[in-house]
Amino acid sequence: MKCEDLMIGDLVYHHNEVVRITGIGQNLVTYIYYHYVDCEVTEIEPIPLTAEIFEKNGFQKNKISNYETRFCIECGYNVLYVKDIGIQEFDVGNSSDEEGDLRGFATIKYVHELQHALRLCGIEKEIKI
Repeated sequence: MKCEDLMIGDLVYHHNEVVRITGIGQNLVTYIYYHYVDCEVTEIEPIPLTAEIFEKNGFQKNKISNYETRFCIECGYNVLYVKDIGIQEFDVGNSSDEEGDLRGFATIKYVHELQHALRLCGIEKEIKI
């Protein structure tokens, strides 16, 4: 990973432990694990998105052909999740109001990328791993 790929608050792996980024430097990141820890950004690994992570975070599952569509009622957004590929479509807005809909197309494979997409849409949802 590179520092440019991260934002404060991102969830990532460091030595197989889930940590939350609290600071980003030129080649260092900081997180809290009992106390503040600095490490090289090359030691950080992204957390792959899985169906289990969606379920743990309150996404309800619908099946459409070979795709899994996930919807989170509390936040009002949909994602089209294709297993082993990642999120292919990200919908935010009121489905009954065409003008209020926002739709993004991207491949999102990791938890920190989902966190970025949610933040960009103004959705404050704490992701649980």
